[in-house]
Amino acid sequence: MSKPLPAPGDLAGILRTCVQCGLCLPHCATFLATGNEVQSPRGRLVLLEGLLASAAAGADDAPDAFLDAFDQCIGCRACESVCPSGVPYTLLAHGHELADRRAGRAAEPAVPGPLLRRL
Repeated sequence: MSKPLPAPGDLAGILRTCVQCGLCLPHCATFLATGNEVQSPRGRLVLLEGLLASAAAGADDAPDAFLDAFDQCIGCRACESVCPSGVPYTLLAHGHELADRRAGRAAEPAVPGPLLRRL
């Protein structure tokens, strides 16, 4: 069973700890495979921050880029071990859960890594 999502205010505070240094980029498998900043840990954090802002404004949907970015994260958390700010990239799991909720998808059973869940 997954942990409950932190309150939006708590998530926003945690997101602000990312200093956008980019040290996570060479450790992210999906970023290395795509070369797309959206498919990087910091790109996903920016998307998550945007989703929280749109939710606060009353929007109910999740943009396709958000859903795709979180679906393609393999959940290895290699980014977490190199982050100088100590950003807990378990946020990415919360982002995936938020994406599922916003897209109206049923929650999937807790299996390590979103890629494994899709297989």
